[in-house]
Amino acid sequence: MPVSTLPDLTPEQVVRLQDAHLENANTLLTTALTILDEGYVALARSLAILGLAESGKAQSGLSVLLI
Repeated sequence: MPVSTLPDLTPEQVVRLQDAHLENANTLLTTALTILDEGYVALARSLAILGLAESGKAQSGLSVLLI
């Protein structure tokens, strides 16, 4: 089976992608705090972990620009 490759991104596209990841991370972390206030600790923890993963994706996008 042939392997498909992703197209190269311009620096502007990388920045937009980072912004989207950070916006997603912010939404997940904000929602986690709201859910935690309602007493749903396990769900809040899961959302916080997903938020951290999203912020990590933004950081990995930065490393692409620095290479």
